[in-house]
Amino acid sequence: VVAAMADASPRAVAVRQRNALRHEAEMLGRATFIDSSAPISRYFNATRTMLAQASAYHREHNARDAYVLYWRGVTFFVERVARHPRFKDPAVKGIKASLVQQVEQAMQLLEKLDKDVLAMFEARAAPSGPPRPPAQRA
Repeated sequence: VVAAMADASPRAVAVRQRNALRHEAEMLGRATFIDSSAPISRYFNATRTMLAQASAYHREHNARDAYVLYWRGVTFFVERVARHPRFKDPAVKGIKASLVQQVEQAMQLLEKLDKDVLAMFEARAAPSGPPRPPAQRA
């Protein structure tokens, strides 16, 4: 794998790294168990907390951690919290609407962060210094 990455372009390496990071974040969001007997407010609060921390990372220009936490929060809300039996309960309509709006905003930010994280990984994968001339055979 390392040899294959050494021969790959910085862009290809960056895309693989970004995809691996996204996959890791999504898996973290999916890995959380939802107890259907627990109050849905617990899961709404967890979503709100993840998105708030992601927003703090974004304000601090920490694109990588913001990217991971936004993906984790969005995945958690869309794929886990939405399956809670009380998710469609009219009593939670207001708070749910607010969270849906926050998740939609997070998804829009993820589009921008996706480019930022890709550029960050591409810069790390780029060779440093001027390109070396090909080795000459004796």
